[in-house]
Amino acid sequence: MKKKLLPVILLLALVLSYSIWVFWFTSTSLDNIQCDGKSDAYNKATSYLQTLDGNKYIISTSGSSNNIWSTKILKGYVIIDGDIKYEDLKPNMFVIYRSPIGLIHHRLRHKTDEGWVVEGDGNSNIDRYLVTKDNYIGITYESKVWRY
Repeated sequence: MKKKLLPVILLLALVLSYSIWVFWFTSTSLDNIQCDGKSDAYNKATSYLQTLDGNKYIISTSGSSNNIWSTKILKGYVIIDGDIKYEDLKPNMFVIYRSPIGLIHHRLRHKTDEGWVVEGDGNSNIDRYLVTKDNYIGITYESKVWRY
C-alpha cells in the first residue's frame, strides 16, 4: 500500500512546489502595458516620465525579460531610476547595467562577493556578466514596461 501512495505523494508535492513558484514568479514580474506600436509605447512612457522627479530616463528593451507566459517576444520602453544606489539593490529587482555587448535589462538573482548574478526572465541561463558598482546604471522604475 505504501509503495502505491509514494508516486501520488511525490506528484502532489511537485504540483504544490510548482504552484508556489508560479505565484512568486508572476507576483514579482514586470507590469506589461500593451501599446499600439513603437511610437505609442514611447509617447506613453515619455508622458509618464514627465510626471516624475529625480534622475529618471527612458531606454528601449529587447524583450528577453518576457515571462514564461508570454506568447511572443515584445520590445518596449522602461523608465530607469538612477537614484537607487548599488548598495540598496535587492534580489528580484530589474536592473540596467552596461556589458561588453551593450545595455542589459534583467532581474537580479543573488549577490556574490564579485557582484550580482542576473538573468532575463525569458532566458534559460544566467548572464555571463555580473552587475557591479562600476557597470550598474539603475533599476526599472515601478517595474513598468510599455510594450509594442
